[in-house]
Amino acid sequence: MSDDNRTLKTENTTEPDYTVSALGRSTASKYADIIDMPRPEMHHQRMDILNRAKIFAPFDALRGFNEEIKEVDKKTSVDTSEVYTDDDFSI
Repeated sequence: MSDDNRTLKTENTTEPDYTVSALGRSTASKYADIIDMPRPEMHHQRMDILNRAKIFAPFDALRGFNEEIKEVDKKTSVDTSEVYTDDDFSI
């Protein structure tokens, strides 16, 4: 694919160009002083992947809710220990 084809593809998109809108200009003016600044250097080591995963691990937002569900399930569960055969249902 040539560069000309890529240029034509991007020109024919239907996405709005926010840089020419009033909102885009106001946003650009708010951050004009920092937009071209270099990325800050890191002064600490990166966190290893296992510790990082612990941060995003799911947690029990409603403490005790799972236990309550299990308790209600025990009270309302149907006893399926009996096995019925076709003979049991004959008249």
